[in-house]
Amino acid sequence: MVFSATYIVIGSAIVIAARTRYQWGELISVRHTLQYTPFLLAILLMPVLSVTTGHLTKTLRVFKVILVIALVFFHTHYALYTEAFQDRNKDYAMLLNAYETGKNDLCAIENEESNAFLISNWAYVFRIECASRTRQIEPVHLTHNKNMQNLIADHEGYNNLIDAITDIQKKSKNRPIQIGFFPGRFGIEATDLPLPKNDQQTLLNAGWIIIRNDKHGLLLYYTK
Repeated sequence: MVFSATYIVIGSAIVIAARTRYQWGELISVRHTLQYTPFLLAILLMPVLSVTTGHLTKTLRVFKVILVIALVFFHTHYALYTEAFQDRNKDYAMLLNAYETGKNDLCAIENEESNAFLISNWAYVFRIECASRTRQIEPVHLTHNKNMQNLIADHEGYNNLIDAITDIQKKSKNRPIQIGFFPGRFGIEATDLPLPKNDQQTLLNAGWIIIRNDKHGLLLYYTK
């Protein structure tokens, strides 16, 4: 019982601390805490299942076997068929694209030293892979995230990339800005990139330097 309690407390603390520090892309859900369920059940059921005398002994043994089989089945089914795990697998290719496309800019050491304002719709990837202080922006394109409208405040979210970039510029407090937008997360789809020529010109007129603009991502830099 002591081991189970210790495992639950330490494991839960690690999950909360890690996801708070690195903002791993989603809220804590059952898929992050599922591994602690058997240990919690062990603590709750141990007083009852520890009975070894009396006419309940045989019944309790059968119950133990059924409980273990049910837990194994539940864990296996959840890992193989639930949407949470399947979505993670689908996201991997887009996640890898975001990191490979943006690592030279959003992970650069000079950005940390120059106190650059780092922004991305895949911020947690860079926070984890290179401890970059990249900030999350979401959702960038509300037309692709209608289901998100009920989850955000009225003043949050943008209708297009230009609106998002303009707002970032206003909030940077005269710091240099490095932006990395990549398809597949928070309203930026493959059809949004590359930016059309008129949007590119709008950014150039506003003082932005376009480092990259293709189907893999949009990388921008703005000097203070």
